[in-house]
Amino acid sequence: MPDARLEVTDALGRRIVPIGKDAFGIGRRETNDLRLAGSEVSRDHAEIVAGSGGFLVRDKQSRYGTYVNDEPVTEHPLVHGDRIRLGRSGGAELVFLLADNVPAQDKATTTAIGDLRQIAALLDGLRALGSGRVLDDVLALVLDSAIEVTGAERGFIMLAQADLLDGELANVHMGTVALGIRNVQCVPLKLVRYVDKADAVADERRIGVLYLDSREKGSFLSGSTRGALETLATEAAVAIENARLYRETMEKAKMEQEMRIAAEIQQALLPRTGHSGTFFRTAASSLPCRSIGGDFYDYVDLPTGAFGFALGDVAGKGPPAALLSAMMQGIFAAQAAASDTPCQTIARVNLALYKRGIESRFVTLMYGSLEPDGRLTYCNAGHNPPLVVGPGSVRRLEVGGPIVGLFESAVYQEETVVLAPGDWLIVFSDGVSEAMSVTGEEYGEERILAVAQNQTSVSPADMLQSIFADVRVFTKGAAQSDDITALVLRYGPSA
Repeated sequence: MPDARLEVTDALGRRIVPIGKDAFGIGRRETNDLRLAGSEVSRDHAEIVAGSGGFLVRDKQSRYGTYVNDEPVTEHPLVHGDRIRLGRSGGAELVFLLADNVPAQDKATTTAIGDLRQIAALLDGLRALGSGRVLDDVLALVLDSAIEVTGAERGFIMLAQADLLDGELANVHMGTVALGIRNVQCVPLKLVRYVDKADAVADERRIGVLYLDSREKGSFLSGSTRGALETLATEAAVAIENARLYRETMEKAKMEQEMRIAAEIQQALLPRTGHSGTFFRTAASSLPCRSIGGDFYDYVDLPTGAFGFALGDVAGKGPPAALLSAMMQGIFAAQAAASDTPCQTIARVNLALYKRGIESRFVTLMYGSLEPDGRLTYCNAGHNPPLVVGPGSVRRLEVGGPIVGLFESAVYQEETVVLAPGDWLIVFSDGVSEAMSVTGEEYGEERILAVAQNQTSVSPADMLQSIFADVRVFTKGAAQSDDITALVLRYGPSA
């Protein structure tokens, strides 16, 4: 059976489209082999079917009907030269042609447009795969196809928001203003998106312009060439936009994967939630407001038999804060192992961070050391004051010094308090106390105290979860704006 084609004439101009399938779909839906706009074109309007006896056109229950040589048809055999119209008024004229009668120039145009249509469909379906050079390759193909169709000598494509004076673009395009250019053609690259309504266009915007020029006189500006070029530009706009979305999707997927890995690494660096000894039990957890955060906590079983613990909050959020948080864990572990007093340890941590010269990156830090006899020695470097909660009493631990990493010669002090069996110590970041409700109210220390005083007989893990659950209820409907981290400790042999 000979190859068949359609000569299509519509608002985009005239073009030749090959019928390369046994069932060739025509309509407004993007998945059709021939996509046509128009208020009387249905989403799946008609199809041309190849059989042993030739070709026939079949209406697919369209709203406004299909016509062959101005006669309405449901199914009709086609011969060379038949005119097909979709709808009553006809937004497009289709002429059925056998391949032997198609001019060579129209075949070249059809090939270029078909290549771009296939690429656009492929990119639309496979945005999760490929390389970052897809957009560059599509732009090169569009330009090569345009030059082949028109016979131009050179051309370029400017995408929207491109600045020809930026980087090396100025040097690349200096030749476009050279003397001797005889013919110039500029075609807008318009992207049109349709909605599922018979006569509605969802969006039409220009994403760039295709420029061509030639020094030779010829058919460069003929009507048929202009029509072909406009059709090519329409298909090119879809291919370019899909390539752009394809690249953005790839970059986003890669970033999301890297962030997932970073979050797993950060969680692995933190100690296990629970920790216990003969005279204490403790639990801690951190909930970052993004995939990774800047809060951290750590435990240290000191050689003296004491139990050391720390909780810190790095200024900022996201990857920079997470990197500094990981570094701070390493610095703290190295300095705490020396078994010096809390204020000496924090002073050395401060000096180590200051000498690294990380601009505008500071850390609030609370470090305490609990002895078996209940003596708690602590140093608070600019952190939210932890709370010691006992039967009918509350104490805020405020002694210490400035935040870590700000001043080279910062002086830190420490204080020793004595815990009674059954006392609770609650250390928290400002992501807990400053958590905001939908009305803009802060959670505050009083609510932390209320939870602790109503849960005196529970385990540290249950106390921690009660605080987090109360924060979630308070902030329901509001976005989490900071990392939420807390450490709770209960002192006593029966803790």
